[in-house]
Amino acid sequence: WNYNHVLPYFRKAENTTIPSLMHSHYHSTNGPLSVSYSNYDNQLLKEFLKAGNEFGLETVDYNGAQQIGISHIQTTIRNGTTRCSASKAYLQPIRYRTNLYIFKNTLVTKVIFNETNRIAIGVECFKNGEHFNVFANKEVIISAGAINTPKLLLLSGVGPRKQLKE
Repeated sequence: WNYNHVLPYFRKAENTTIPSLMHSHYHSTNGPLSVSYSNYDNQLLKEFLKAGNEFGLETVDYNGAQQIGISHIQTTIRNGTTRCSASKAYLQPIRYRTNLYIFKNTLVTKVIFNETNRIAIGVECFKNGEHFNVFANKEVIISAGAINTPKLLLLSGVGPRKQLKE
């Protein structure tokens, strides 16, 4: 995958309230995750941006095609004051669905695979000194962050053969 493959998903996620970016190919106004310029605005910030431009740095949209340059800070803030996290954007609106189970203070220790076709069917969990399994009806989505996702996959037997043997 590459930038062009993930751009539609970034656009689907975003609800930009930055007027100059609302009609940009790189942004959207229909997603659940609010994106705005920081309300924190002071003379030092203005001078910093001005100095960058005078130095030859172009003012860019760093969430667009060009990331090298200088820019106002884009934040995930809703209504100017409230942080809009992935949890607030995606989980909070659906947390009372009958087919969604949320386990707090629980560690996933391994992905469980169907032995025939190696498709993920569930996860092994650890909570309060007890191991238990949770099985999915449709799919297993691993979203444990940049460090723990690869770690979990390695613990589950997925990854480079050399690392798995260690």
